[in-house]
Amino acid sequence: MSIDLTKIRNDLESKGLSTETRANIRSSKICIIDDKIEDLQSMTASLRREGFNNIKEFSKVPSVIELLDSNYDLIVLDLGGVAEDLSRDDGYGVLQNLKSSDPFLPVLVVTGSTAPPNKINILSQADLVRSKPILAAELAGDVELILRYKKNEFWAGLEVLTELSKISMQIQKNISFVDKVILHFHKKSIANKILNEEKDVVGKLIKVANITSKLGKIALKIKKITLGLG
Repeated sequence: MSIDLTKIRNDLESKGLSTETRANIRSSKICIIDDKIEDLQSMTASLRREGFNNIKEFSKVPSVIELLDSNYDLIVLDLGGVAEDLSRDDGYGVLQNLKSSDPFLPVLVVTGSTAPPNKINILSQADLVRSKPILAAELAGDVELILRYKKNEFWAGLEVLTELSKISMQIQKNISFVDKVILHFHKKSIANKILNEEKDVVGKLIKVANITSKLGKIALKIKKITLGLG
């Protein structure tokens, strides 16, 4: 019997985030980049009012390497006027380079412009795209939406189960019969622990990460999710 991911998601949505998870999300290291100083200050102030205090602001992208090396939990990125000296595609080029280097670095795009047809594929790499202006509560809600799987083991468990569903063919072809059986039981156990709110999901996620360690980028994401909770 397959795992009902929609049921698990709906169950988690109905329960909402715990006070502890909200506090953990608000301690996240966030980078905001916007060439319009008024918008930059507004977004920073909005998040600070919502309890986010570990925020770094830039009106221009310092460099893609610096962003990657700074270990941000989330980058909030405007697309216009932030990287004209670094890329002919400006913020789109930054988004593309970030996701090419680290596909699992969360990026929230907040922009006042519409993407041209030749940039839509690049924009689709963002974790979420919002149009300006954006209210404080909406921005905080977006940050929670993106980061909940990094700061809560139940949401992390759902994210791992979702990623495993995407590589079912790889699992069938590249994992031994014994490991497939073990993985099946781990998946069932994770699903049950999420639904029953049992606080030991991380141990199962570590075992899943070990079994799937040779299955490419999605396996890397599973590992990063697990390490982030450890």
